[in-house]
Amino acid sequence: MRRPMQEFFGTVGLTIIKRADFFIAPCSDIHTEGFIALSNFSIPSEDGRKISAVSIKGPKEKIVKYIEVINDIVNRAVQNDELYF
Repeated sequence: MRRPMQEFFGTVGLTIIKRADFFIAPCSDIHTEGFIALSNFSIPSEDGRKISAVSIKGPKEKIVKYIEVINDIVNRAVQNDELYF
């Protein structure tokens, strides 16, 4: 039943846990292309800025691209003051 489940849920999982400072992406038989977990975006850093924790599991050749996309999305949101997490 993996294929029908993938068609319904997708092959990549994504979760944002608003109240968590850190969350480890789970292993999944359904999400064979990877799983991305993001924490809240309000963890204080040493220099006073806010940061987030990101956990990604999946095939190395896939997750490298996911990291680039996440960086781009977050940078655009920060620049435009549109970070609603």
